[in-house]
Amino acid sequence: MAGVAEKKDIFVKEVATMEGVEAIGQTGDPDEVPIPGFGDYDLFVLCSKIPSMEERISCYNRQEELFTELNMEVCKADIHWGTGDILLIDGVETMFMYFLAEEMRDYINSVVDGSRISPEGEFYPLGRLSTMRNINVLVDKTGVLEAMKEELTEYPERLRKAVLDASYPYIWDEENVGRAVLRKDIVFNHHVFQHSLDLFLQTLYALNKVYFPSWKRTEQYIHSFPLKPRDCYSRMQKAIALSVCAETIEESYAIWRELVEELKEIVEEKEINNQ
Repeated sequence: MAGVAEKKDIFVKEVATMEGVEAIGQTGDPDEVPIPGFGDYDLFVLCSKIPSMEERISCYNRQEELFTELNMEVCKADIHWGTGDILLIDGVETMFMYFLAEEMRDYINSVVDGSRISPEGEFYPLGRLSTMRNINVLVDKTGVLEAMKEELTEYPERLRKAVLDASYPYIWDEENVGRAVLRKDIVFNHHVFQHSLDLFLQTLYALNKVYFPSWKRTEQYIHSFPLKPRDCYSRMQKAIALSVCAETIEESYAIWRELVEELKEIVEEKEINNQ
């Protein structure tokens, strides 16, 4: 009997037969089989034209014995997630996200040009570059997906500069840090520290020419970076732990200030060497 991975592959082949579908890519580890309730399949479908809802339902129903639930258009023409349909296959959510290939190229170009650095809601546009750079190509009739991956192989210098200019000078907000320490307001401090941490991570990833995907797997990424403050992750972890107690906020920022200063020194030294 076919397992969930084999069933997902059957649907990939079916979706690829629809008119307008040019390429299909899968995110994450292609060999990892998701555990129901703890993982899923995300599949990006690039199209010259997006098949209609009726066409997609007909496509899925050709293999109706392989899924137990179908939710159509959980998102529709969304700039971040496209038009998305979710099939429940052996308890694993399998989401096909349909995008116009031309619109995806335009979106990627706007991020590469430095026009979309800041988070949009909870979505990081830089994360789309990471996704498309590392996506696993399952179908590519026209070569569009491989071309996108190739274009993103090297981290663009103009993007690196734009991210650094928008992040590292603002990591340490003296005014808000001072307020957080003085007031010992845990909720306010959470906001201040999180914003500082986000800018710190943005800087660190750009410095190492890695597209910032999200806050997930931060430890794994930081350990792989050649350019970083000493004991970066363990000191960051300690500063975070101390930031959630009123009595240790000041100690938290003492550790954090040293980390921030070390990172700035690395950035400035790198920039001087690049001139």
